[in-house]
Amino acid sequence: MIINGYETSQVLDDLNPDTLYDVSLTAIYPDKTESDEVSASERTLDRPAPSNLRFSNVSANSLQIDWDHGSPDVALYKLSWVPSGGTDKKEMIINGYETSQVLDNLDPDTLYDVSLTAIYPDNTESDEVSASELTLVDRGPSNLRFSDVRGNRFRIHWDHGSRDVALYKLSWVPCRGTDKKEMIINGNETSQVLDNLNPDTFYDVFLTAIYPDNTESDEVSSFQRTLVDRGPSNLRFSDIKGNRLQIDWDHGSPDVVHYRLSWVPSGGTDKKEMIINGNETSQVLDNLNPDTLYDVSLTAIYPDNTESDEVSASERTYKDTRDKLGPTLIVPILTLAVLTYVASKILAKEGIVCQKPSLHSPAPILICDIRDEYDPSARPQDASPPTTV
Repeated sequence: MIINGYETSQVLDDLNPDTLYDVSLTAIYPDKTESDEVSASERTLDRPAPSNLRFSNVSANSLQIDWDHGSPDVALYKLSWVPSGGTDKKEMIINGYETSQVLDNLDPDTLYDVSLTAIYPDNTESDEVSASELTLVDRGPSNLRFSDVRGNRFRIHWDHGSRDVALYKLSWVPCRGTDKKEMIINGNETSQVLDNLNPDTFYDVFLTAIYPDNTESDEVSSFQRTLVDRGPSNLRFSDIKGNRLQIDWDHGSPDVVHYRLSWVPSGGTDKKEMIINGNETSQVLDNLNPDTLYDVSLTAIYPDNTESDEVSASERTYKDTRDKLGPTLIVPILTLAVLTYVASKILAKEGIVCQKPSLHSPAPILICDIRDEYDPSARPQDASPPTTV
């Protein structure tokens, strides 16, 4: 190249790295004559490569690669990886300011050879640096087991597999059924309650770990049968009156929160209902109609607000709300008896002898004997046919 005569330096670029160059310089004068040549030699430097290639966050199907810059003027990095001894080599280009990269969708329990090269602005490349790392064995969740089994729910437990699980996918379906349901659970959980299940039913349960790169572990599965729905039983009646009756029952499952009790005149529409504490086993129904058949139903309510099967029975109230000789009848009967007794005393003074009336008779009558002469010692049965008053 020709350089202006007043210059004293010049940059030579597009040179090959690590190459010895011979450089010559000659002065050219106005008359086109040239001076003697001066020369020197210099070797270009090798392109600095990245260093300290290392691995972190290694899982069954991913790993993170970290490195240190070789030179501040790196434009790009070329990263490649391949299972050791394999041919399926993959490659990516990374910005020159990056110092880490996650590789995902890897095979578990596999040794990977990883290589990194710096690419400079002139498209020259540094020497390649490489390292190898083994991915972890795919350890999904294990030891799937069950507890707190009831008629409409159970709890599932499991043990963690790999430490880097992000989420769990849990699914369940009745055996030989098609209504499969699914939920996503946080990766730090090790148990989950499934409710709203059918009683006395086998369920197939499946669990899969989901990793940060959205890959999934192998599925683990097990099955569990829900219990028979044990609602209340032995519905019976006591203390039956004309306007009330008492209902008694036996507990079913021990986890009942409330009971729903309803009653209605048989064939009627005026159905009434009440909620009772789950520890109760009896309830009095009052303000009922006398001589009426009532249909009574009882349902157990569980903690998840599901209900047991309904048990029912019927009972008729008595015809009358009063006792056989209640207060409303005792008063007039006693009054009539007393008046009859007083009347017998008055008649005796007139020579009319009467039998002593019974105070316990529902309708006291006065039987008297009328004589011509008064004989206080005479008895009615010794006289002529008596006169009834």
